[in-house]
Amino acid sequence: MKEGLKLIKKLYKFARLDIKVLNYMTEKGGFYKTTTLAKVLGNNLSAIQRSVKTLYDKGFLVREQENLIGGGYVFSYETFSRKIIVPMVRVKLETVYSQDYKTLLRFRRKVVGKK
Repeated sequence: MKEGLKLIKKLYKFARLDIKVLNYMTEKGGFYKTTTLAKVLGNNLSAIQRSVKTLYDKGFLVREQENLIGGGYVFSYETFSRKIIVPMVRVKLETVYSQDYKTLLRFRRKVVGKK
């Protein structure tokens, strides 16, 4: 797994399948339906739907709705470009680092004494 994907997996607490879907969609580009992703990646549809929902909820995917002629609709998903994802991950990393650093300082004050 690429280092950037390892970082994203840890920061966002993604499952292996989430990263597999993200990697595939980023590498190939374009819009995908969950049924297509399930066939291409060899996973069952419900697992792919969960991963896509997770990625969409965390801001990694764009969703497009296609209205069907007989009624109903189907969603297609596309990843944001790396130009958008990289700064988003950088901000998340800085936020997590800042929170962890503050927690470390509070812990240190309790153990070592007030400073």
